[in-house]
Amino acid sequence: MGGVATEAPTRPSPAPAPASASAARYRPQLDGLRAVAVYLVVAYHAGVHGFSGGFIGVDLFFVLSGYLVTQLLLRDFRQSERIGFRRFYSRRIRRLLPAAIATLLVTAAVYTAVASPAEVVSARGGFRSAFLYVANWHFIAQSNNYFAADVNSNPVVHFWSLSVEEQFYLFWPLLLTGLYLLARRAGEYRWKVVRIVIVCGFLASLLAALHLSTVNLNRAYYGTDTRAYELLAGALLAITPRVVRSAKRHTTAMAVLGGVSIAALVLIATPHVHLGEIQRGLAATVASAALIVAVEAARTGPVTRGLSVPSAVYLGRVSYGTYLWHWPIIVIATQRFHPSPWALFALTALLATGLASLSFQVLEQRVRLSRVLDRHRTAVIAAGLAASLIGGLVLVPRITSHDLDAGVSTATAIKGAANGADTRIPVPRGLDLERVGAEPYGRPDCYGRPVARCVVIDRGPRKVLLLGDSHAQSLIPGLAKLAKRNRFTLAIGSSPNCPWEQGMVELPLGSPPNLGAVCRAHQDDWYDRIIPGFDPDIVVLAHRTLDDPLTPSLVSFTNGPRLRSNGPGFEKAAAAAVTRTVDELRARGRKIVIIEPLPTAPGAFNPFTCLTKATYLEECRYIAIGAPTVLERDFRSLADGNDVFSLNLDRVVCPYIPICDPIVAGVVVKKDPQHITAAFSRTMAPSIETLLVDDGIFSRSN
Repeated sequence: MGGVATEAPTRPSPAPAPASASAARYRPQLDGLRAVAVYLVVAYHAGVHGFSGGFIGVDLFFVLSGYLVTQLLLRDFRQSERIGFRRFYSRRIRRLLPAAIATLLVTAAVYTAVASPAEVVSARGGFRSAFLYVANWHFIAQSNNYFAADVNSNPVVHFWSLSVEEQFYLFWPLLLTGLYLLARRAGEYRWKVVRIVIVCGFLASLLAALHLSTVNLNRAYYGTDTRAYELLAGALLAITPRVVRSAKRHTTAMAVLGGVSIAALVLIATPHVHLGEIQRGLAATVASAALIVAVEAARTGPVTRGLSVPSAVYLGRVSYGTYLWHWPIIVIATQRFHPSPWALFALTALLATGLASLSFQVLEQRVRLSRVLDRHRTAVIAAGLAASLIGGLVLVPRITSHDLDAGVSTATAIKGAANGADTRIPVPRGLDLERVGAEPYGRPDCYGRPVARCVVIDRGPRKVLLLGDSHAQSLIPGLAKLAKRNRFTLAIGSSPNCPWEQGMVELPLGSPPNLGAVCRAHQDDWYDRIIPGFDPDIVVLAHRTLDDPLTPSLVSFTNGPRLRSNGPGFEKAAAAAVTRTVDELRARGRKIVIIEPLPTAPGAFNPFTCLTKATYLEECRYIAIGAPTVLERDFRSLADGNDVFSLNLDRVVCPYIPICDPIVAGVVVKKDPQHITAAFSRTMAPSIETLLVDDGIFSRSN
């Protein structure tokens, strides 16, 4: 990121645009700021607990980009009262596209070699959208409440922020020119009018982000419109240069402000600041703007000197490449290995910086400083657009499809042979997969709302409450069928990626930064308001497999560290959370039913997608883990046959476990690698009822 150069002509011509002395010289401290930003992001993505808010490095990037690109545009206004669009766009292409194309092509080739065929198929759309710089909108469309499984492990998900920046670079020169022309009638006040419009745009974007974060965090986090306020904050600072000029008269105060601002940024990047993602982003935007003013005004302050040391400046100059490479390295490194967060950070920082430096010296500088290319700006723009289209629409499909279909067919054929299959069953004709996959579970949204909004079925005085994540939601159709048959009232408390254990939060790789805060807020709502208000007789608990040995999770514990489910300390911390929660729930004489995690497909293999392409059902079989996990053993140890029960439904989902079929009893089982379909959930009702009756929880209905 940070693809805007800080250098400018040494003799700006008088013109109507606001003058900015800082735009006329190279400021090494701004490159130093880029270094701070990129390594905060790397620490966050590596899972370093102390930097669980390190995603604010992106906020700093956005503010800095808005500031610098607007200064470049104002320089054109000062010289000729118009923006040189060809010059601007050709320079952005030469600065950003070569490194991005190299990263995408290398990543596509390496990822295709190390990932499973299903994972490669899942990631293909991300590569295409990254080439076309619409990755943020692609991942918004792909995600299902915060993050879809295939998005978490996509090696180019970080291109969402680059897409936001590129979209800003595309439209901002046009918008600024339009504003300037429309404000001409204001005469000498034209730039005041422009500033007022920018402030209005800033507020509109911020308010949209705050609103959407309460209903669709993923949309708020990745949307160009909901991120525009950060870029506009930098633009407003650039278009109001008297702020920096006035600050220069207070050198000592600016030196202090610089220290306070950078300390605030680091603090905001830690888990010690309890803010929602948008609120944290707003705080980071304010701190970033203050820091830019401070380092621009205090040329000799300690922060400015620290950011201007040659090593920090160089790391900032290559920070764009570091950002490009760091996420593919993390995804590929964790495909087969599970290093500790600090080890992953060190490995990623070293490799990403090395690759960025190589790219900077060998490729980027040569293209960026080429005088020949600078003379052929229209050709550069046309070539850049063509390269993006060819890369996304031609090269990516070709690279990622190499032996892919053969690989899938071979893998499924081996499974079929290993299972002793001597016949092949055709995929049923007339299977309406679109309808099956799109059918909702009927989850009510009652967070912070009247408890009555949590009720799904109201059929009798006996009350059953279902708690858990999206896997708990997938059980709603089946439990609703049971409620009607057995005449009880069913209510739901759920949130995606949110386990039922109090203070225990799953943090999927690449998840939105405030997912933990969202989950804890829902858990507090369940235990402090919904349970006392609804007063259930039976509490049903369910969530996905958090400790699958093949795909371990990162789990956060209240007032404790973030632990990998296959690492030291997890078993003890998880057992304590399970026991504490179950004891609290049954304290009032309630019966507790823990539904053990249902079998899931390995990696990103999607049996539902497979059905859309397969000829035979055997092609879409998969192998699930049949042995109980650590958490499942904890659940079973608490089951006393009196108040606490643990239900194992593995053989309902996979009758021949560890072999799992995509269709059982004529019904499609999975809608993605993990979640069962609503139709299959309903078919599970008789099996769940039998287990509940056998355990004495229900008496069989007539």
